[in-house]
Amino acid sequence: MSNGGRFFGLSAIALGVMGLLYPQLAVGQRLPAGFPLHDIVLYATAALLILGGAAMNLPRAASLGAMALTGLLAFWVAAVNAPQLLARPAVFVSWESFCELVGMMAGAAAAWAMAGGPGGLARVSRLAFGLCLLVFGAAHFVYAKFSAPFVPAWLPPSQLFWVYATGVAQAAAGLALLSGVRARLAMVLLGAMYALFALLAHGPHILADPRAGENWSELCVTLVLLGTAWIMADSLGRADA
Repeated sequence: MSNGGRFFGLSAIALGVMGLLYPQLAVGQRLPAGFPLHDIVLYATAALLILGGAAMNLPRAASLGAMALTGLLAFWVAAVNAPQLLARPAVFVSWESFCELVGMMAGAAAAWAMAGGPGGLARVSRLAFGLCLLVFGAAHFVYAKFSAPFVPAWLPPSQLFWVYATGVAQAAAGLALLSGVRARLAMVLLGAMYALFALLAHGPHILADPRAGENWSELCVTLVLLGTAWIMADSLGRADA
């Protein structure tokens, strides 16, 4: 397993632990109240995130762990997010939530491909993550005023400037991944940006209110997406070798 895959696995473990502490925020998103076997799905999700993430850090089990996480996240995409998206296609947050899970699934699938899984999965994963990044970039413009408080007020020139700048950066990274032009460099820079998100955007919110599950959830999702960017960079580096 690549370094990106191992980091992804550790981030999945963190997300799973968060899911045990705050079951209503499994995989960083809420499960509808009327979903069949509601509580079982939540705790099973948390357990599989922990087990799958741990397996990704064991040489002999890495492929199995990545495959398990791919399947788990695919279940959430198909059974939870897709129906919500179809029910509210005009609400942009439905697309953003959908793409968060697809982006994480793309990371797990790319790691699986690198660990001996289906070869064509790496290409599909890159395309899926590239499209998700376009949505993430657009979200910074659609929800600029909501995102602005996450930017430290001491950063010049303004909070809104950085919301728009990072939105453009994510969209540019998506275009690079889709086109293949400077794609590996784009993923390295994207990973660095997500690391700064974790440190500068989510860190202060956690320190201000460490009991809020939403704060921990957003941090863990950011770390998993960082792992996805890292895996993509690893995958592209292997393809260029």
